[in-house]
Amino acid sequence: MPNQKLKLTVRAIENAEPEAKAHILRDTQVTSLYVRVAPTGKKAYYTNYRLRTADGLKQKEVRLAATGEMTLEVARQEATERKLEGQRGFDRDAAMRAELEAQAAVEAEEQKIATNTLLNLADTYLFEKRHKKSIGEDRRQIENGLIPHFGADKPLGDITKAALMKRKKMRADDPTAFNRERAVLCTMFNLAVDLDMADRNPVLGVKAFPKNAPKTRVLSDEEIAKLWKVTEGLDSPYGAALRFGLLTGQRPGTKANNPGEIAAMRWGEVDMDAAVWTIPATRTKNRREHTVPLSPMALEVLEGIERRGDYVFTTDGQTPYQGLVKALRVRVRPAMECENWGAHDLRRTLYTGMQRLRIPSDIIKRVVNHTDDDVLVQTYGHYDFEEEKRAALEAWADKVREIVTGAAADNVLRLEA
Repeated sequence: MPNQKLKLTVRAIENAEPEAKAHILRDTQVTSLYVRVAPTGKKAYYTNYRLRTADGLKQKEVRLAATGEMTLEVARQEATERKLEGQRGFDRDAAMRAELEAQAAVEAEEQKIATNTLLNLADTYLFEKRHKKSIGEDRRQIENGLIPHFGADKPLGDITKAALMKRKKMRADDPTAFNRERAVLCTMFNLAVDLDMADRNPVLGVKAFPKNAPKTRVLSDEEIAKLWKVTEGLDSPYGAALRFGLLTGQRPGTKANNPGEIAAMRWGEVDMDAAVWTIPATRTKNRREHTVPLSPMALEVLEGIERRGDYVFTTDGQTPYQGLVKALRVRVRPAMECENWGAHDLRRTLYTGMQRLRIPSDIIKRVVNHTDDDVLVQTYGHYDFEEEKRAALEAWADKVREIVTGAAADNVLRLEA
């Protein structure tokens, strides 16, 4: 049976028999609609119409649905709407494809965001740069600064210039720390761009703080006396920690994510009988175990502390103290009527004080645990200088006692270079 033109009815469609070749039944009521009868007997509604495009009119054919899945009435309505859309130049199928593609792009971007997080980038970076000489310091910046601040699951796309400027403002009191974080994050984002994990590097839009001149703040004898008097009146771990820091010259620890040596000090590290504090390598800056001989004055500070748990300087017995910077700003410096110094300056005060006592510089370096610049010394020199460090720290403690009490000490030991 050849192709036919007739007013389609449900009965006419049902009675249409398949032939060796496909044939169509075109509707005379809606001329753009027809039924295609396949040799297998399957029947479906089709419509063909002219689509207005920028290049002129184009013939378009669309399969609407199987005859068993759509009524004749709906098929006529659909064919009519398609013809009108074609006259307006609207391609419904192209629009649907564009919508699906847009949805797929959104889903892909969401998947990308879920995958391209700060933690994933950090893991990739640490692996790719595992042979870098300073990778240990990079890891510390990531684990102690970037991850705690931004969050491990932070999408890279959310780490914007604005977010970085906010971080810069937060770290304005420690510009060197921000510059180190920024340098590591910038290198990480360069890798992210190379790996298509990020479209751009937002760190490039945020300048580092200008490099400061070396810090030179040292407490005078008068300020040392005031510090001792003020901190003895503090009913918190901060006073004892500041006096202990002045006497030992170890790193105080002013940040929750980097508690340092004094803040995280544990009673198990202290041998009161032998008057020695052993700092484990995991908590020293150079990652080497460091022993600190304790002068009688330092022991007095420790003996005056109520034991509340494993930590020596603590408010709850469970965690190292926090808030030392605030305590200095609010309680200590105003009471001393002395501004512009921080806890780390106590190390410089000890160092300078020992120089005044003519203690050799290589001994002072051992006291404050500075790494020797001489590679041969680092490699072959393993003498612990225990006796020399003890003599130096006791000499400095005697000098502090003289300053605090106003009475000259008659047993100050000077180590000649």
